[in-house]
Amino acid sequence: MTNEVMLNNGQLRAVITPAQGAGTLSFDVLRGDHWLPIMPDARRADCDLAASDFLMLPYSNRIEDGRFTFAGRTHQLAHGDHHAIHGDTRQRAWRVAESTATKLVCTFESSDYEDVNWPWPFAARVVYALDELTFASQITLWNRGETPMPAGFGWHPYFSR
Repeated sequence: MTNEVMLNNGQLRAVITPAQGAGTLSFDVLRGDHWLPIMPDARRADCDLAASDFLMLPYSNRIEDGRFTFAGRTHQLAHGDHHAIHGDTRQRAWRVAESTATKLVCTFESSDYEDVNWPWPFAARVVYALDELTFASQITLWNRGETPMPAGFGWHPYFSR
């Protein structure tokens, strides 16, 4: 599994960690001859973040007590400290499907894991791309099951101050 992939277009650079949720480890912009951090570098010893951002799939935020009802059926998720929080993919390995100097495509299949904390099978893809002065991401989520699946996703950034 690839631990770090650097994207660099000469003006922007981002380091992504497919091995840990396909989150961003750092994001910088070139100003003059210096790289300035837009997001904190999670690899620095004085940074207590696992990543500068992370993806929240197949749900975001908190599910109170890890319990919810969908289509008339109650589902119980594993949870800590009262809530299931921020999805189940942020600390799991994603596969690198494509990698160039300015684009990274990572994929995730819940069926690769026996302990996914979600009652439905799902898949996800994230595309990161640098284009001039833009760092874009596109997230896609698929229901791999036979029945309808509730879902949501989010992006949890940390910005340098």
